[in-house]
Amino acid sequence: MTRLRRLLLVVGLLLGMISAGSVAGAAAAQPAAVSIASHTVRGCPELVSCTFVAAGAITDSGFVTTVLVHAAAVGSPVTGTAQYVRTFHGAAGTFTIRLQTRLFGTDDPSLFQEEGEWTVIDGSGDYAGLLGQGHESGIRDFQNQSLDVVYTGNLQLP
Repeated sequence: MTRLRRLLLVVGLLLGMISAGSVAGAAAAQPAAVSIASHTVRGCPELVSCTFVAAGAITDSGFVTTVLVHAAAVGSPVTGTAQYVRTFHGAAGTFTIRLQTRLFGTDDPSLFQEEGEWTVIDGSGDYAGLLGQGHESGIRDFQNQSLDVVYTGNLQLP
């Protein structure tokens, strides 16, 4: 084998390994579990009134804004439904979810159990292209106009 052919063979093998490595490195991240604890007060009078802490697939914290609310209640038995669009503003960027919830009465007339499903609809910064969905569970306190919930589910970073 001539020296030129050996050189071309080595270069070809190296290029093959490099391109195989870059394809493997470009594979999308797998979905991972996330838990997001959130406390909000109606109207968010201060940034500390509407906060979140996320752990798992993402680790971040910051404040929450409500972009859209559509709510309805039925009196017998007292239940309610709502659709929300909420944005979580963290150090690594923002992500927005669409949330469908149901409210159920408890033994305390000012407290309602809130259960729902959420889906990520937008993201920016490190969360651009974020995919995910999950379940929401918490307590809405109508006397104090607050909501304490935990969002659990899976997120997939781009």
